Amino acid sequence: AIVICSCACSEDGMSNFLFKNGECLCEIVTVEKDLNTSKMAAELSQYLAKIGGATVPVVTEEQANKNRFRIEIRNKPAFMKWVDTGFDGYVVNITKDKLLLIGNGRWGVGNAVHGFLTDYLDVHWYMPGELWEVVPREPDVRLPIGKKVYRPGFTVRNLAAPDRTWIKRNRAQFVGPIDIP
Repeated sequence: AIVICSCACSEDGMSNFLFKNGECLCEIVTVEKDLNTSKMAAELSQYLAKIGGATVPVVTEEQANKNRFRIEIRNKPAFMKWVDTGFDGYVVNITKDKLLLIGNGRWGVGNAVHGFLTDYLDVHWYMPGELWEVVPREPDVRLPIGKKVYRPGFTVRNLAAPDRTWIKRNRAQFVGPIDIP
């Protein structure tokens, strides 16, 4: 389920570029120091580089360049007392100078990154493995300004499949080991 909270648009309805003519104009700033957020920052960087054709740096707050479009991945407890995302929901908040991906807990942080890649950049994982991965190549990538709250329609979305990464990328949950004869 998608709930649109607000949409404040600039004159052309668009924010800064992530990429322009294949040049990276953004960076991922790691504010929180937990391992899951760091892994999600690295994965987001990897997919953005595949899309735009240029490396997207992952930097600390101290290394951040104030003149670049800023991407932050955050865990809910510090930020989202003002919105109810439910269990493992998330928020995508895009302003003229920042993309904020905020997840509710470990699963919500992953859902925020994978949901953003799917819903905004058209990345899809139809089956496990690179053969079934669809990643568009775009030298110019801009994001619409606005905020969306994603609250899962089901509290538990378990999926039994042999590939945990594929399960997570499709915003489901892993139920445990599975043996395939």
